[in-house]
Amino acid sequence: MAEEKTYEVSEEVREMAQTVFQENKVKIVADFEELDIIYMKQYPNISKTTAAQCIKPSKLLKHFSESDIIIQVSGDLWDGLPDETKYILLLHEMKHIGINYKKNGARIIYLEPHNVQDFSDIIREYGVDWIENIKSVVASINDFENGEEEKVRI
Repeated sequence: MAEEKTYEVSEEVREMAQTVFQENKVKIVADFEELDIIYMKQYPNISKTTAAQCIKPSKLLKHFSESDIIIQVSGDLWDGLPDETKYILLLHEMKHIGINYKKNGARIIYLEPHNVQDFSDIIREYGVDWIENIKSVVASINDFENGEEEKVRI
């Protein structure tokens, strides 16, 4: 039987995201503060290979929530990560947020793809070891064998 998923809006994740934003404003999309973002944890995890994700809600989800973006983290993984790795993971997810404006001023929110395996400015500042930390924790939570941790996505 499949493990039941639970979801929680997370004040802890929101507070860390605020810190990330305050310290990295130049790396994050302009007008970030104007967005309605929901920060949530999913337990035990989003999937065995997904550490976190940035989601642009569909029109149906927007009907039930005014949120512009959902940043979701795998709960068991999040709880096992050191704060420095959580910080970089959130910076990574926040960099997926893009905003453009139509000629009439209407805001268009979209998701930015990686410009390399990660975002180049994160790699320059933090290296790529933070990704390996996530893979290691995911592998220990899920008892991965034979290189399965290489499938872990950020």
